[in-house]
Amino acid sequence: MFERMATSIPARFGIFAIFAFTLVSVVSCYMLQGDIIETYYFGRDFALFYPKHPPVTFWFAGALLRVLPNEALLIVSPIITYAGYVFIAYLGWKFSEYYLTDLRSRALVVVSICLALFSKQIWFTPDLMAIVLSSLMLWYFYLAIKKDQLTHWLLFALCALLFFFSKYQAIISFIALFATMVLTEQGRSRFRSPRFWAIVVLCAAVLIPYLIYMFTRDVSSLDYAQNTAKKFKDFSVTKGLVTPLSVAFLPVLLALVFFSKDKIKQGFCAYKQEAKKGSFDTVFLLINSFGFLFIWGIFCAVFNHKLQTRFTIQNIIPFTILFFLIFQTSITAIKDKHLKVTLTVLISVAFIVFAAKTIKLNRWTQVEQREQAYEQIKKEIPQSIDYIVSNNRSYDTDTLYVAFDEKPRVRIFSYIAEDTVYDEVEGKTVILLWKGDKDPKWVARFKARYPALSTVHRISLKGEKGNLLGVIPVKSKTFVVSYAYITSDKSDKQ
Repeated sequence: MFERMATSIPARFGIFAIFAFTLVSVVSCYMLQGDIIETYYFGRDFALFYPKHPPVTFWFAGALLRVLPNEALLIVSPIITYAGYVFIAYLGWKFSEYYLTDLRSRALVVVSICLALFSKQIWFTPDLMAIVLSSLMLWYFYLAIKKDQLTHWLLFALCALLFFFSKYQAIISFIALFATMVLTEQGRSRFRSPRFWAIVVLCAAVLIPYLIYMFTRDVSSLDYAQNTAKKFKDFSVTKGLVTPLSVAFLPVLLALVFFSKDKIKQGFCAYKQEAKKGSFDTVFLLINSFGFLFIWGIFCAVFNHKLQTRFTIQNIIPFTILFFLIFQTSITAIKDKHLKVTLTVLISVAFIVFAAKTIKLNRWTQVEQREQAYEQIKKEIPQSIDYIVSNNRSYDTDTLYVAFDEKPRVRIFSYIAEDTVYDEVEGKTVILLWKGDKDPKWVARFKARYPALSTVHRISLKGEKGNLLGVIPVKSKTFVVSYAYITSDKSDKQ
């Protein structure tokens, strides 16, 4: 049944439509950069192909907030979100063809992937697109190593280049893939392939100019990484780190314990013997699941970063396939009626989680709250603004941006590239935006540059859950947004 569903013409057309829709979303966001939307997500440097901020590829939410009305956003966001879920699950199904012979195990792979995504509720955010591009990159890397065809290498390079804009998430994935090549005979053989080196040269030709541009012109992401590292004094692990894996696999484990207990050890031992052979397929799964998480742990420990849930969800496909590969023998021993019970439990839990999350989201997406916040901003902040300058890519900046009828430009303040910001806002009417009652260091630097600068307002924007944007929940119930309104005349400059 599942095989027919996956290979039928309507299913193939649907999968192609989802992929095409995702690709159009990527291209559209790039095309929106130059003339239509002048913000820190979509800078005016689009003509150089190198966006002002590295993760620009993934900021679809920022684009839609500026283009679509609130009512349309409530419709479009779920469509894109669940299209992404279906596409990731389909990749899991296709990937499992190379590992799992049992159709029921492959069906459980699809269900478990969806359940893991539901549990984390990866909404229409950079994390969702990171998972999509990461999954595609893994898929084409696997095919490229297996078949060494130029088409697969080119598609892998395309996905890798797009995924690279997610910064350290991509870099850690690249480390895992490189380790896979080094530790397997089949992977090492590709170092002798001219196709592999052609792709390396191609990627270097694209990335090296981008890196030079980022380091010399606008490195706000580097400042952000440095500031983030300072925030976390000690290495810590998010409580929900294993939540997606637990929700996805726990029902299956319980079913195996009840219905196929005697086969669990047999299946695990069989996989252990297979793993000792060190084949590419085995090493690929191990490194890109537990090895990937281990590399993340080292990175977070060194840079004092939190080990978060989204780090496990990014490679959910290798995790899921590895789990069902180990327990495939046990699953095949389960009777059909018992497997139906397991699937019923999985789908029921998924529906409950989905319903709860959707209801919660609907509470966050109250149009009235956003409109009230916009009206308050329009009332208290002058409308003739040329620039909004902030020190991070927070969604508070989005709220302020949307509230203006005549859209100002948004620029991110970077300590390393601050002269670029000063030169750009010279002689313009500027708002400096930050959260909290205290003036941060970057504002002090602005004040040193322009002595006439003074904070004239601190505005408290209240709403349920502190939500002002509709799609992004906020922990605090009240925003205290401080801003300074100045005209940076040359006479003010020291």
